[in-house]
Amino acid sequence: GGVGQADFGGGTRLTVLGETTH
Repeated sequence: GGVGQADFGGGTRLTVLGETTH
C-alpha cells in the first residue's frame, strides 16, 4: 500500500501512519 492510495487488501484509504484494511 501507500499514502493516499487504495489498499489492495481491503480497498480502504491508507494513512501516513500505516495501512488499514476492512
